[in-house]
Amino acid sequence: MKDDISEKKTPSRHTFEREGIQGLCEAIADEDPRVRTMAGILLERTDKTYLVEHLIRALRAGDKAERERVSRGLALAGKVAVAPLLELLDDDSWVMRYRAAEALGRIRDTRAVLPLIARLTDEKDHVRYMAAKALCRFADGHAEGALIVLLEDPNVYVRRMAARALSGIASDSACRALASALSREIDPDVSTAINDAYEKACSARKLL
Repeated sequence: MKDDISEKKTPSRHTFEREGIQGLCEAIADEDPRVRTMAGILLERTDKTYLVEHLIRALRAGDKAERERVSRGLALAGKVAVAPLLELLDDDSWVMRYRAAEALGRIRDTRAVLPLIARLTDEKDHVRYMAAKALCRFADGHAEGALIVLLEDPNVYVRRMAARALSGIASDSACRALASALSREIDPDVSTAINDAYEKACSARKLL
């Protein structure tokens, strides 16, 4: 009878790479900042094409905590991940659209601006929220009109994030829209967020 050792198969190179990437993605969320830094450095040195392919698969298969780690890994992959993430913005699953918007915001590649603006009208409020949050990192005036509309969104978190995104654009029309939204807002937390956004935007334009 063969012993157990002789019957075991040697793990393939891809098995080692897959498990290594999973470990690094977990390390990105470690409590120790030194561990997070080292994980980021190692992911930066990983073959980006293979990394993105693996992470996209993991994004579909993982639980919420795993998807958060994967999103961070995709952001570290940088520009190589942009095209696959843009495709995910049109995915049937709102969870995939949400995580794609999250990662694109972290990457901050301008190719994502218009597709993210399109997601501001997504049927799922989670996606509208994350698209607005991602656009905070761009402060692109093309998003202004759609963000102003979101100041009347049924979801309080979406309204708060829309206000924050508009504060970065800081145009005259953004200031007027924030002032108008503040006058009609009934939720106290949203009112505070809109007021903060208004002061920031108008201060940037020296209107206060």
